[in-house]
Amino acid sequence: MNGIVCPIDFSPSSLKALEFCVMLANHAKLKVLMYFTFTEQDFDQILETDHVGETLNARLAEINKRLESIKAEITKENEIEVAHKIDTGDFPNKFLEYLSENTFEYLIMGTSGMGQKGTYMPGSNTVEVIKKYDGKILCVPENCVVQPLKKIVYASDLDRDDKYKLQDVLALAAYFNSKINVVHLAHKPNTELAEEILSFAQNDKLSYDCIGEVEDVAEGIESVVKQKNAELLALFHKKRNIFAQLFHKSVTHQLAYYSNLPMLIIK
Repeated sequence: MNGIVCPIDFSPSSLKALEFCVMLANHAKLKVLMYFTFTEQDFDQILETDHVGETLNARLAEINKRLESIKAEITKENEIEVAHKIDTGDFPNKFLEYLSENTFEYLIMGTSGMGQKGTYMPGSNTVEVIKKYDGKILCVPENCVVQPLKKIVYASDLDRDDKYKLQDVLALAAYFNSKINVVHLAHKPNTELAEEILSFAQNDKLSYDCIGEVEDVAEGIESVVKQKNAELLALFHKKRNIFAQLFHKSVTHQLAYYSNLPMLIIK
């Protein structure tokens, strides 16, 4: 594993994701890789100039300088290893290609967070990466507060696969000694399955709640997240499950609280 990768374009959302990277890297003792891709649009702008070669080299030098400056600022205050990679190609396709050739413990991406009328709608690039990348993804909203993870909510419709996927949540929680609340969305509790999952995990910081079936899945999760004062929401990305409902284009959910809450997406 090569630590944490964080795509960066110097936007506020990507810099917030990088801030979360540094926080996690400090606790987990992981390396951080900042990834920047020089897109076709960038090339088109350069082609319009009179000195294409000089302009391209100048632009690449500028990007490298900014990344080196960020690296110096991070390593000055944190004892972690930071590197960067400048690639060429369209995002997210080039980035996904890079991910297919390299293995990371976590991918951390920034999202714009609050959308129109208080809805949480991740950017199209983030959604595309989530669909195609098989590793663990942390989505960090631009206006979230970056802090150690004391409480995590793992929301699921709960089946036996969860006892294996929950291991990824436990691994992240171990870095912070976090408490984990398993939130089951169902008409009635499945006590037997819940006990099986919690017993398999063998962790005294796990708890279980069933909040019942709700018309709006997001609102159901939101109520528990607020009640538990969680710093992170974890979701198991299954086909046609909670995650699909949360991010399906035809569904608009009022997720004002989530706009401040990082999410761990597990495949």
